[in-house]
Formats: sequence, structure tokens, C-alpha cells
Amino acid sequence: MKAKILERYRGLAEKAKMSNCQQILDYLGQEEEELDELGQEVVRLDMPGNETYNFNRRIKDEDLEPICISYMSYVVNLRSINLSYNKITDKGIAKLAKLLEFSENISEINFMGNQISDEGCEKLSSCLKGKVFLNSLNLNSNQIGNIGLMHINELLYTNPSLLKLDIGSNLYDWDGLIAITTALKHTNTSLEVLNVDDPAYKIQDQDFFTHFGIMFRTNTSLKKISMKLHKIRFEGVQILTHYLKTYNESLRVLDLSCNQICFQGVNYISEYLAETKCLKSIIISSNSIHNQGAKIFSKGVALNESLIHVNLTSNTIYDEGLCHLAEGFMENTTVKSLKLFWNNSFGSQSIRLFNDYLKLKENEFYPDFMIYIDETGEMMIAYLETHIPNEKDYLLG
Repeated sequence: MKAKILERYRGLAEKAKMSNCQQILDYLGQEEEELDELGQEVVRLDMPGNETYNFNRRIKDEDLEPICISYMSYVVNLRSINLSYNKITDKGIAKLAKLLEFSENISEINFMGNQISDEGCEKLSSCLKGKVFLNSLNLNSNQIGNIGLMHINELLYTNPSLLKLDIGSNLYDWDGLIAITTALKHTNTSLEVLNVDDPAYKIQDQDFFTHFGIMFRTNTSLKKISMKLHKIRFEGVQILTHYLKTYNESLRVLDLSCNQICFQGVNYISEYLAETKCLKSIIISSNSIHNQGAKIFSKGVALNESLIHVNLTSNTIYDEGLCHLAEGFMENTTVKSLKLFWNNSFGSQSIRLFNDYLKLKENEFYPDFMIYIDETGEMMIAYLETHIPNEKDYLLG
């Protein structure tokens, strides 16, 4: 089927006196066949611009018209589109709209890292409404403001199979996020993974996180939320964890990396960890929790009975705080994946304690460090990246 699409594409490009896009030629020239569960051939449009050989030949708006026409005859077989990290603007989305409108079996769309703004989002939302098989939409790192996010938000009402929505690193602020949380607390009961990293807040009022808290109170489908770079301080953490520990029994992964939590906020995280029975992964890297925060965190993790994965990297924790963490993790029986290495200083005492901890774990434990004996007979620590098998099952992609 790819060969037929390639032949059609070459003919259209020649007729329009366009130069062929080499990325498109290479992709369509790959001979491969994929069948679905009914034995029908599957077609994909998979041309990410961030692969090494595509850096200097990213797809632009003008490349899209012939490729869309070429795929139109096989639109019923189209299952996924990945045009991430190319040079697609709202004009390009307008050309893709007709193809998307007739793609009734589409399940995954990835436009991450392009230049799509509000106008493009309106076109996307219009042609994707009601797609019963659409389960993943990635618009991370575009130029989407509040108006565009309102259009995308409509899909939470009209597309009951949508499981993953990534809208991180765009230009929306509170108003756009309030629309998302409203849909998730009142109507949508299917979305499992939500990325709202790095919104365009100018000033952050910590009371705003009450909107997320109330969403956690009523929503029972969301399993992972990523809220990096929200300028969350201890007041915001207090609000979020109150609703999570009091009402929520569905969230599995909480990513609060790169905020302003500090040790005061860790008090509330620790209390939440001591009580939750559902959370599998807590990620609070780059929050400057220091030694005092590490001591507080260790108390919560010692009492926790659900965590599988913990990430505390880049938190300016010194030997004293690392010792407290080692003691806390020794009391925990569930953690299998620990990311801790990129902190300030492992001293001899913390290295010894973590060495004892590793001996306790023996098998089925995946830290980001190793301990070894150097030529002088001293115990030393070094970076060693390991990943728990089936990690995506715990981190949900």
C-alpha cells in the first residue's frame, strides 16, 4: 500500500512542479506491512522531524497537500499520524483537516513541537469531534493559547475513547486550565493521562490549584497527571494533597517536577504518601527540598504501601538528608525504582546506609546509582541508569 501512496505522491508533486520532500520519499519507500486484528492492512503517517537524518529536511506546510491527497484513497486504513518536530503551522493543519475528517479509524495523533496556534486548534477540534477510536492526542510545545485550548477541550466532551491528552508547554494560562479541569470533574470519565506542563502564567495565585483539587475529588478516571513548571509552592501542594488523600483513589502517577515546593510543601506530600493506597509513582525532582525536606519525606515513604517508583533527583540534598532517606526507604517494602543520584553530595555515611539498603533489596530493584569499592578500599557511589521492566505500565507512557 505504501508503494501505491508513493507513486501517487510522486505524480502529484511532479504535476505541481514541486520538489519531492526527501523525508516523505524515504518513509514511503520503506517496504513494510502491518495488519490489524481483522487482517486489514494498517497505514500510518509517521514522519517525525527530530530523527537525526530529518533535522535538515523537516516537513513544511507546502509539503502536506500532495501527501494528504495521496493518502486519501487509503484513509479508512489510516491509524496514526506522527508529524512531531516539523515546521507545520495553522496553514498546514488546514491541509491536513480533510484527511483527518475522513479518518474514522484514527487512534493516535502527534503534532508535538510544531507551530500550531489557536486557529489550527479550531480546525483540529472540528474534524476530530466524535472520532470513536481516537485515544491519544499530543500537542505539546506549540503556540496554543486559551482560545485554542477551549477548542481542544471540546474533545473531552465528544470523544469518549480519548485516553491521553498532552498539551504541555503552550501559551494558555488559568482560563484554559479551568476549562480542562471543569470537563474532567463534570463530564469526562475516560481520560487517563493528562500533561499540562509549563503553562504561561504571569502571576501564580496558589488558590488557583483548588480547581485541580476539586477535579481530583470527583474524577475517577485520571491515572497520571504531569504538572511541571506550575510555580507550585507549599500552599498549592497543601491544596492538591488535601483533595488527593481525602477523596481520590484513582491517581497512579503524580509529577510535580520543577516547581517551588521546598521543604514546607514536602510536609503535605509526606502526609499524603503515608495515607494513599493507590499512588504508584511520585516525581518531585528539581524542587530544592534540601536536607529538612528529605527528612520529612522519609517519614512518609516509610509508611507508604503502594509506591513503585520515586524520583527525587536534583533537590540539593546533602549527606545528612540522604541518610534520612536511606533509613526511610529501608522501612518501605514496595519501591522498586529509585531515582536519587543528581543531588549535591553523598558522604561516607549515606553511601554506607544505601549500600545496606541495596543488600536488602537484592533482586528486582532498579536505582540510578551503584556502589563500588575503589582502589583504596573505600565505598564510592556512581551513576548507573536502570529501568524497571514494563516501566511504562507504572509511569503510563
